[in-house]
Amino acid sequence: MKKLVLTALAGILLLTACNNSSIRKGQYKGEDISTKAEILKDSKLKTTQINVDLNSPWKLYAGTSVDSIDFSNPIASGNEKGIFTLDIPFLPRQYFQLTSSNGDAIFSERHLPMEGGYNFRDLGGYPTSDGRFVKWGMVFRTDDMYNLTETDLNYLSDIGMHTVVDFRSENEVAAAADKLPSTTKNHVLLPISPGNMNEIRYENINPAIFIDYMKLMYSSLCTEDNIIDQYRKFFALLQDETKIPLSFHCSAGKDRTGIGAALFLYSLGVNEDIIIQDFLLSNKYLESKYAALVAQIPELSIASTVEAEYMQITLGSIKENYGSVENYLENTLNVDIAKLKSMYLY
Repeated sequence: MKKLVLTALAGILLLTACNNSSIRKGQYKGEDISTKAEILKDSKLKTTQINVDLNSPWKLYAGTSVDSIDFSNPIASGNEKGIFTLDIPFLPRQYFQLTSSNGDAIFSERHLPMEGGYNFRDLGGYPTSDGRFVKWGMVFRTDDMYNLTETDLNYLSDIGMHTVVDFRSENEVAAAADKLPSTTKNHVLLPISPGNMNEIRYENINPAIFIDYMKLMYSSLCTEDNIIDQYRKFFALLQDETKIPLSFHCSAGKDRTGIGAALFLYSLGVNEDIIIQDFLLSNKYLESKYAALVAQIPELSIASTVEAEYMQITLGSIKENYGSVENYLENTLNVDIAKLKSMYLY
């Protein structure tokens, strides 16, 4: 009798093990195809598309989280590259697994479909030097939040945004207060005002002089004591699991926010070239925000964009003053790099 019970128990355990082994979750696997597709959401048309750059068979699966992607039935499939419209609701936000004969990758929309915002982006999906990837849906960089619509706030609430960090000055905040999603538990003001920012005058702007101002600003953005203190507080929030998901912003979401994003990605082991590519995406997404103003005052186009050289100046200044970016993160900003990697990498 005892032998029978043990045999039956062994059979149950074996069956359970077999069933568990068939459970699939979103993953990165095989060849890196993370740059072979992009999720596109249109905030006006409320459509979702995928732009696939694969000339081989592929399938796309979806779910409301990476761990709940439904692999029982693909929502799209194909044998070649192209842009394909996905028959899914605009909300809630979806996470996707693209599978191909060469590899698998997780995707969501990098550029968030805001009606009242321009430079809203998910920092997930970037590869690291050790072959891992930054988690989607955890950390977001944005421009100002005072024009957000109800639809925008519902989208951010659906993500479960817990913390909003604002790098703007007190005057900027007073002129355009943030609108916050209902899930926000922490609204943290960490004003960053580089020493030469107030010297910039936009009337009759001289491009050469303005570029010099920007270079000087970027060289000091991580070395002034008051700014170091704010980025140190920013990373303390990033290292607190109860504060995630987290978004951070300034006015345009390109300079102070750009540096914050660069330091965060650097701490996770993302390559400098990719960090600069992310930095330069602000030029693409801010173009329509400032188009009318630039049409009236063409010289302002230089003030609404960023250059790769700006980020190179900041990283170079950090290396010159602190030995390395890693040393600066660990010993000046008190960053636990191992902890951040355990929190934010697949």
